[in-house]
Amino acid sequence: MSFCNIIQHFRRRILQPRLLSPLSQVQFIQPSPLLSRSYANSTFHSRFPSPQLSFVQAIIIYSAPFFLFNILISLTDNYNKYEIRRVNNAIQKCTLPELNISSDKYYPRSQVLEQLKKIFTPQKNSRPYYFIYGKHGIGKSTLIKMALREVGQGIVYVDIPPDINDFGKNFAKAMNIKISDLTDNVFVSSKNLVPEGSSYGYWVNVKYFEIGDLTEEESINYLVNKKNIKEEEAKKIYELVGGCIIDLEKVADDLFSGQSFEDIKQKIKIEVGKKFRMAKLLPGDQYYKMGRNIINALLDSKEICHSELWKLSDYLEKGKKLLKKNIFEYHPDTHTITLQSKSIEYYIRENADLFIK
Repeated sequence: MSFCNIIQHFRRRILQPRLLSPLSQVQFIQPSPLLSRSYANSTFHSRFPSPQLSFVQAIIIYSAPFFLFNILISLTDNYNKYEIRRVNNAIQKCTLPELNISSDKYYPRSQVLEQLKKIFTPQKNSRPYYFIYGKHGIGKSTLIKMALREVGQGIVYVDIPPDINDFGKNFAKAMNIKISDLTDNVFVSSKNLVPEGSSYGYWVNVKYFEIGDLTEEESINYLVNKKNIKEEEAKKIYELVGGCIIDLEKVADDLFSGQSFEDIKQKIKIEVGKKFRMAKLLPGDQYYKMGRNIINALLDSKEICHSELWKLSDYLEKGKKLLKKNIFEYHPDTHTITLQSKSIEYYIRENADLFIK
């Protein structure tokens, strides 16, 4: 059965979460590279009450800014004992995600890792849903895989294939159930903006956890010790692109390829300029006036409350669409808006006559 058909069959019901037993199991679903750039990865965390299986607790991972690809999985409690045993056997057997990454592409973040391990081994009163998010290239998948492997038990790893219609088959195989068992029990919701999704009832119990950029100290340490960059240059790189590992790595590689720092700055300026043009945020564009208002508010205070956007002109008409652009970043745990990166801020300050009042 196609993934789309699975979605269509389940839309008529979603089970409510039940009281769960202390025994916890974790399911991790890792996206293909095709999905990881434009949709969120999804991780599932489940606990099974005895004697019947009633609900799979979801841990949702939010990847690219303002895109949510979340999969809520629930299994009806009218399963017979044989079917319940099949699922429990799959979880007890445990399939851990593979972790293949070179040391120069990874920076150890022990505090984040410990927090993730606590999420994956919840206690009796843990939240039924977790929402893990962060920008693309920040290292979410690596940290989550490491945490899951350290937890080491009750993990079911499901690979999301490039063809999303094959997801049902992969999930059924991992969970040791028939595809027909999923037709009424899988719900997929795709929302473009977190505030819209949070208006639904099932978001009330969501606990948010952000995997953010490396700090300035961590970024410099990564560049110096992992990429062999001099400390003075490392500081300049951080000021240019911030603490996203993929951006730090890219600039470091460009330097080693023989490009000058000034050439790299110019290239980033051109790349970010393309983002502004695609977002229609340049003078005369549809979102220019609204975007300039938000930009100036952010330059003054670094972040603004999402509710403050309602005070800006034309927000009702344009604001939601504007926040889907890769210029701003929404943080659901604090309900704040920031610029997406230091390179965005660099471009704005380099073009102060266009954006700064």
